[in-house]
Amino acid sequence: MKTGLVLGLDGAGKTMLLRQLSRVCKDDQHPKLGSVFATLRSRLFATEAKVSDTEAPPEYATVPTTGVEEETLTYHNLTFTLREVGAPMLSMWKSYFSASDFFIFVVDATNLPQLAAAAIEFFNVLQAPPMQSKPGFLLLNKMDMPCTVSTPWLRSLFCLDQLCATTNLQVIQVSAVSGLHLDSLLQALTTKLSPPRYSHRLSALRDPSTNRIHPTTTAPSHA
Repeated sequence: MKTGLVLGLDGAGKTMLLRQLSRVCKDDQHPKLGSVFATLRSRLFATEAKVSDTEAPPEYATVPTTGVEEETLTYHNLTFTLREVGAPMLSMWKSYFSASDFFIFVVDATNLPQLAAAAIEFFNVLQAPPMQSKPGFLLLNKMDMPCTVSTPWLRSLFCLDQLCATTNLQVIQVSAVSGLHLDSLLQALTTKLSPPRYSHRLSALRDPSTNRIHPTTTAPSHA
């Protein structure tokens, strides 16, 4: 089973992301129940006090992660584990690199004072030898907020044009609160982590013991 690291600075939305991904995966496994729960949630929150569209629903209230949290998810028959390492453990992030198969770096696209520091830590993760060849996902979070930093500025700060062309990195604009584009993230994870359907056929062809041997026939001799 594949394991991915979920990293990011304080308040980036890592824990909320895990909660919402868990909900999406459960709804995917039980689509009928998922639609019922979605209807109930919409009616419940519609009757409560006015809450901003970008404010977390009460059922997804989170507290800052100071240690490590794990969530095992199944989406489209692919099971994987997401391991969130809290920002207070930044100095220990590297100790989790070798045991991971991919990483997700979450950035708060509304927190202008924090973006430079987030970019530095993101580059540190990319440049770490154990992570250089692993699939990476940069999530620009809170993109549904009115105070989001402009996309061109983010692309420039994080050198996204160059990185996407030279590394195994995918950039997705999301909202962990509203669930915006989380389905795109799960689809991308499925594509990156699922083994090729034809891999077993290739391995069989490479294995001499599985090759079919056709008996040779000898033409009858004519005296």
